[in-house]
Amino acid sequence: GVQTCALPIWPAVHLTSLHFTPDVPGGRVRMTARLNAPVPAPTALHLRFKTGEVPEVRHPVASGAREAAVEVALPRARLWSLEDPFLYEVEAALGSGEEADRVHSYFGFRAISVVDLPGTDFPYFALNGKPVPLVSVDEAAARSAVMEALYTAARTKTWVRPKVTS
Repeated sequence: GVQTCALPIWPAVHLTSLHFTPDVPGGRVRMTARLNAPVPAPTALHLRFKTGEVPEVRHPVASGAREAAVEVALPRARLWSLEDPFLYEVEAALGSGEEADRVHSYFGFRAISVVDLPGTDFPYFALNGKPVPLVSVDEAAARSAVMEALYTAARTKTWVRPKVTS
């Protein structure tokens, strides 16, 4: 069969990565764009938010720069949470017009930290300042219990079907 392929054409200087760092208390996000090579002449980085009602941002990029960082205020910031996993969708463009290098990305505006569980001095995982219960399995202990059961069954040549309750 025939398989379709695409050959992207990038400008000589293009975006290689976007990194978003939320500042929840400050109501803003810091976006750092990395470039594959130094910018040969002054240009601009444009950020267009497709979600979140954030105005377009234009940030100058100096000649010779390999990175551009910009702080963007998020009026009426919408926090990412387990109940509302809202993502800000962003288009970043280096340069303008048809020659611009465009990259689409997204980020969740949230703060992850460790806080004391209310009323205790027990450290706990927190999302946006609120404790979040985490459920996990001690993999080593679980594996050990399973292996012990298998070895016991192999030694005694008896297999026990787990009792299923509803």
